[in-house]
Amino acid sequence: MVQRRRHHISQISLRLEGLRANLSQFKRDELEIQETLRGAPVLEIEKALDEAFDEIRDSIDHTEELLNALVQKAERGRNTQASQEAG
Repeated sequence: MVQRRRHHISQISLRLEGLRANLSQFKRDELEIQETLRGAPVLEIEKALDEAFDEIRDSIDHTEELLNALVQKAERGRNTQASQEAG
């Protein structure tokens, strides 16, 4: 039981690190966009914004998938623990 909890905590920790990495990537993307927009023609700005928003949407989708996986894993762990305590 203790090993399962440690493993579960380890998995959550790894997923949180993934979320932190995504957040860092968002910040880097934002800085890159700001640098791109300085002095660029309007069409280049529009293209850069479209690409940036596409990347942000992809990152948000990925983050949402990670969060859903965390919720499902927590629910399974809770159900397993409840059934073990009942049994």
